[in-house]
Amino acid sequence: HPDMPGVKIGASYNPQNRIVCANVFDPLKSFSVFGSVQADDHFDVEARVHEMLSPYQLSGEWFAITPEKALDAIRLCVSAKGSR
Repeated sequence: HPDMPGVKIGASYNPQNRIVCANVFDPLKSFSVFGSVQADDHFDVEARVHEMLSPYQLSGEWFAITPEKALDAIRLCVSAKGSR
């Protein structure tokens, strides 16, 4: 969303449906998915990404970083999970 001060990083079984739900309350319908990554234990990955990016945390799942940096962090945590 262009007026939001950051990027939301969250896990979802159905990211597109989550966007539809978010846009219910947005008259501009401006929420979108920048990217998604498949993970076996996506809630564990989400927790590790949130911990990694905690210095940039605004509130809850919102972070003061670019979408590209968020996706890089997610990919790093997914690949680290696979190498354990």
